[in-house]
Amino acid sequence: MHGEHGVMARVLGDVVPRPGTILVANQRISYRAIKPGTRGRVAVEVNVLNEGKTAWTPEGASLVGPARQSLTGLTLWSLDPIPPGSMGRLVVEVDATESESRGPFTLKLWDEQGHAGVVLEGVTFP
Repeated sequence: MHGEHGVMARVLGDVVPRPGTILVANQRISYRAIKPGTRGRVAVEVNVLNEGKTAWTPEGASLVGPARQSLTGLTLWSLDPIPPGSMGRLVVEVDATESESRGPFTLKLWDEQGHAGVVLEGVTFP
């Protein structure tokens, strides 16, 4: 949707996952919600497959931009464990202006031990 308000989505087919992580990101979509007079919200949705031998429980996330700036105030959804061999859906969202959310960004998701589950480079928002 284009215009002054609404939600826009972009399939992130050109995002590059870093090797050596436990989760495989199968589907990646970014979103931007626009409402006149507000900061707006951006989000990244990632459907992942746990290829590890134990359950992986998300603990935190970061979005780091091209000038090494981090978007702050991130919310990570879902915090449910992802069993081995299973799929899970993770969403990271944050309030951000259009200028603050110009990418590309690196998305990092980690577990309670600090182990990287997913690291995706090249995340952009519509």
